[in-house]
Amino acid sequence: MQSNYFQVQRGGIHSTFQDTGFKNVQHIGITTGGVIDNHLFQLANKLLANDLSSPVIEFANQGPLLELKKGRCRFAITGNVAFNIISKNLITQGIPNRTYHLYESDKLDILTTIKSNYGYFTVEGGFNLQKEYGCFSTLTQSKIGANEGNKIIKNQKININNNLSELNTKIEMDFKTNNIIRVVRGPQMNYFMLKKIKKFFEKNFYVSKTTNR
Repeated sequence: MQSNYFQVQRGGIHSTFQDTGFKNVQHIGITTGGVIDNHLFQLANKLLANDLSSPVIEFANQGPLLELKKGRCRFAITGNVAFNIISKNLITQGIPNRTYHLYESDKLDILTTIKSNYGYFTVEGGFNLQKEYGCFSTLTQSKIGANEGNKIIKNQKININNNLSELNTKIEMDFKTNNIIRVVRGPQMNYFMLKKIKKFFEKNFYVSKTTNR
């Protein structure tokens, strides 16, 4: 019996499967990884009554365009995100932090994050993935984790577990509009030359579109 699944029509800039990250493997050189925004990650699962540590798709800036090829699903997108639900000739502008339903041949177009970098998408019942080192996260630079360590790309299939709920839930959220980034001195500060640390704190920087996680 074939699983319910999405077909990826656009992978997005950097879309990956993530969960709470790799535990107890740092001694063999594997970084913790995991979601960037733990609050939005847990909120997505909470909206769908999933286990709070269930894997999600984390996307940066522009997210994926997905077509539900088989089955139906209830999903949630969290963060400050613009997205559309395309059903035949009807386009519905989605609102984040609430649940929606998709049916066969419907499309979900995650257009962009708004004044933020990351958003999260998941489905009721979760994605059908294989763990590596007891984890569903993806480390793309190391090619370790779910999806064979790769980001999500065009034409791949994303299998999902069956979900039949007809509920709709939502959480109202206000997003802060300031763009101040707090810097915390880490435990490896002594690895860097003082003049490099001084330069970091005194110079202006910008985050380009070529950044990764």
